[in-house]
Amino acid sequence: PSLLERLSSIFQSNGNSNSSNSKSALRYPQTASAAAEEIRALAATTAGGTATSLDTRREILSLAESLRDEAPECRGSLQAAKRAISGTWRQVWSTEKETLFIFSTLAPLFGTNGEAALQVIDAEAGRLQNVITFANGASFVVESTLEVVEGEDEGGQGGSASSPLPLRCNFAFTGAALKTPTGREIKLPPAGKGWFDTVYVDGDVRVALDIRKDTLVVERDGDVRWF
Repeated sequence: PSLLERLSSIFQSNGNSNSSNSKSALRYPQTASAAAEEIRALAATTAGGTATSLDTRREILSLAESLRDEAPECRGSLQAAKRAISGTWRQVWSTEKETLFIFSTLAPLFGTNGEAALQVIDAEAGRLQNVITFANGASFVVESTLEVVEGEDEGGQGGSASSPLPLRCNFAFTGAALKTPTGREIKLPPAGKGWFDTVYVDGDVRVALDIRKDTLVVERDGDVRWF
């Protein structure tokens, strides 16, 4: 039994799953892990952010700020953090006005409903997709380049040498397309660039704050898959 346990441990630690790798490779204070779980539980009650009470909003934002404060206490390598943020992520809560407007107002005007807001990240390849899918089969896809910056905060000061978080990602839009239910693709001009800081990430949840002071909470929706 002891040999089997050791073999099992080896296979689990060397597996290809982003979920198991990120949980074991990045280590947080217990208070940070508890705050992330509380955010996830609160976000689950908000219909993706479109039905958030003022109290819930304040609580999530307060917890997200506490994660920013505790991010330098995370232990692990930059490579582990890059592996941890890579994958397909499904939005469970956001303050981004454009996304919330599409889900709550715009999609119903066109006789459909927003299905999911997704973010696809491949940190090694330097690629980011932001995707909104609709119940009628349409989707809106924004392509971006992605550059991971180690230990950089808003003031441009270096972060803790022993922590990969907060992990800044610079992005620049390179293209956008509206894909209709019939398969037609309408190209739209890209515009803009910015950054987001991942202040917490494990195998299940990621919390990020961006250049526009928006907060994003996403749950892992599998490995990298492009739209």
